[in-house]
Amino acid sequence: MEETGMVLCIHGEDTGPGVDMFDREAVFVEKTLPSILTRFQSLRVVLEHCTTKQAVEVVQRDTSGRRAARISCHHLLHSRSAPFE
Repeated sequence: MEETGMVLCIHGEDTGPGVDMFDREAVFVEKTLPSILTRFQSLRVVLEHCTTKQAVEVVQRDTSGRRAARISCHHLLHSRSAPFE
């Protein structure tokens, strides 16, 4: 993807054992995304369906133009307790 200029559009979540379902995106951004960006220095990445402060901040801090994010409007309408209400 990097060599052809394709963009990696990813709904980044860590689904490993012990990762709380509400922390999956934050854990991915903190633990997995940095290694992807380091290994593929020219790869452009779009974080899809961002729901966490960590995901937004990693895009805001980028000065290379390699990172972007998209949010889904309905994600802004519900809190983490909404599925249980």
